[in-house]
Amino acid sequence: MSFKHNTAKVSTGIDVHYVEAGDPSDPCVILIHGYPQTWYMYRHVIADMAKAGYHIIAPDYRGAGQTSLSPTQDSKEDTGYDKFSMAADLHALYKEVLGVDKAFIVGIDIGSMVATALALKYREDVIGLFASECPQPGTKAYEISTTSDVWKYERVYHFFFHTAPDLPEALTEGKEGLYIKSFYDRLTSKPDFLTPSDQAEYTSAFSAPGRMKAGFEVYRAFRRDCVDVKREIGEKGKLSKEVPVLASGGEKSPLSELAHGMMQELAENVTFELVPDSMHWIPEENPEGFVELLTRWMGRVREEQK
Repeated sequence: MSFKHNTAKVSTGIDVHYVEAGDPSDPCVILIHGYPQTWYMYRHVIADMAKAGYHIIAPDYRGAGQTSLSPTQDSKEDTGYDKFSMAADLHALYKEVLGVDKAFIVGIDIGSMVATALALKYREDVIGLFASECPQPGTKAYEISTTSDVWKYERVYHFFFHTAPDLPEALTEGKEGLYIKSFYDRLTSKPDFLTPSDQAEYTSAFSAPGRMKAGFEVYRAFRRDCVDVKREIGEKGKLSKEVPVLASGGEKSPLSELAHGMMQELAENVTFELVPDSMHWIPEENPEGFVELLTRWMGRVREEQK
């Protein structure tokens, strides 16, 4: 099955690039990638999910891949890389441009933060939420991950490095491939799963002008994300039972230690199951396991919502 590449200007002013597969009449699934990645992280699973009876949309989020940079990224107060703004782009894509009423929202790593923001802000347009492999800003899990010595020095030190003004850009310029490879090597139990051509794909994407800066701005917005998530929960409450959540992750990933309790802070209807034989880069390390778990859960949700 071939992928269709499209770009659409959405009402937020962003040109969103996305890959689409499957029958538009089937239930829609939005696959949101992490960092340092693009839609390409889902390349091994899109066709199989479409064959399983789902309409797949895998976008590049704001500032990544072929999607445009934030128009406000030069403002230190409001860069446009807060997760509610990034979520608004993708909601506008499927709701306004593609005419999809409701969708499953799937996120991994940074994509999980964007997916969670989308589910919280546009809950009436969400069938269910799959959240994995990130300490969600605005939760106790995020506080633990950014204050515990084990976490901040060994696991998420890049959270702090990326927030330094201008320095990460200067140190990674011309070394984008080296920096990206270091992420993959550090967070996988399968050192050879990423091929040289895969590495070249990501290196090319992040070597483009402004792309590394955009990635760092995504992290610099975490403090605002904390405020936004807490405000949304304070005003509207947790996601109700009508929006089921699958808290997940790779079974070998330390991030999975926090996943279940973290999502219980944000939603009332949370189940927990890990993808076997994978660490952080789940759809690339074990695409078959990812598809099996995700489609099984979505099938159960659809049955329960009939």
